[in-house]
Amino acid sequence: MKPKITRGEQDRRARQSRETIEEGHPHLERCWVTGPTLRKILNISSVTLWRWRHRQDNGFPSAKGINGRLYFYWPDVQAWLDKQPVAA
Repeated sequence: MKPKITRGEQDRRARQSRETIEEGHPHLERCWVTGPTLRKILNISSVTLWRWRHRQDNGFPSAKGINGRLYFYWPDVQAWLDKQPVAA
């Protein structure tokens, strides 16, 4: 059984994700990233990524499947993130 994540831990992870994104990744400017890499950059779970991909109304960029792996075009993901409201 997985331990429950506390609110403080959620806030720490959200801050860490924002810092990672805000630092800028020159190597990500025009690149495709795998699902696990995207999850690591954004500090999200596989379930969260699955939900974002399968919700019809949120406009998350579609992935390209190659040899059973999903690849996401980083500029599209970054644009989608920029449109999202900032969590309070």
